[in-house]
Formats: sequence, structure tokens, C-alpha cells
Amino acid sequence: MVLTRFCRPIQTYLDYGAGTGEFASWAQEYLSAARVIVADSSSEMLNQARERGLQTTSVPLPI
Repeated sequence: MVLTRFCRPIQTYLDYGAGTGEFASWAQEYLSAARVIVADSSSEMLNQARERGLQTTSVPLPI
């Protein structure tokens, strides 16, 4: 995979405006990120991200 070939090991990956955390889950698996945090303003989206086993935080996002 191209990203793993050119990226250094990632300690913490923050997905700001992550929605359900689908891309963050991918990053955790394929980039071997030690810690993945999903940030979004929608509690519904954060609940789905938690169901994926991701650490979440609620943040206000500008429209």
C-alpha cells in the first residue's frame, strides 16, 4: 500500500469531523496507528464510531 510505504509510524491519529469513524478505523488497521481519536459534533455519529471501538470526543464544528 502506498501510504504505508511513505508514512512513518503514527503514534496518534486525530480524525477531526470524522462522522462514523470509517476512515479512522481504516487508519488504525492499515497505518498501525497506536492511538486513534475521532472528533465530531454529532452525538449520533460518535455513537457509531464508539461501536467501531474508537475513542471519541465531541467538538463544535463550524458550519
